[in-house]
Amino acid sequence: MPLGWAVLLLGAVFAGSLWAMRSGWRRREARTAAAVPAPPPVPTGLGEPLHGPVDVTYVTSTTAGDRYDRVVAHDLGATAPATVEVHPVGVHLARSSVPDLFVPREQIVSVGTAAGMVGKYPGRGRLLVLTWRTASDGPAIDTGLHTPSSHDRAALAEALAALITPAPAPLPEEQS
Repeated sequence: MPLGWAVLLLGAVFAGSLWAMRSGWRRREARTAAAVPAPPPVPTGLGEPLHGPVDVTYVTSTTAGDRYDRVVAHDLGATAPATVEVHPVGVHLARSSVPDLFVPREQIVSVGTAAGMVGKYPGRGRLLVLTWRTASDGPAIDTGLHTPSSHDRAALAEALAALITPAPAPLPEEQS
């Protein structure tokens, strides 16, 4: 086979591979968009954060419990540098190159750690995982956040956990 034909064939195989990957990504995006509603917009006037800002890597979001099922819709699957702020009303993730993400306090289910999730495996307990619901009856989502230091990870986990701890019940009034 002449060199020109070999190069042309190799180029066609490469282009076909790129097209197949792009098609697969689009199908996954359509599938997850049908299953996962869009997260709420970031509210204006959040005020001073209770904790943060903390620089993290927004690893990705997956369906809860399945660290390999990436949610591609609504830019939830895009890895990006981010800044996390914990506010009384929820969590604000300011991500670079993709829209910011806001998780309202009442939609946070749990906070934990993991060894990793799709594409990022920093080691046992070194990835912070925020589990939340896209709506009150929506599917649960795991969002992975990688902090550069264990001190930042522990402090952020504590601040996030404080959001899901129920507020103490008011003391009963004294009867006279």
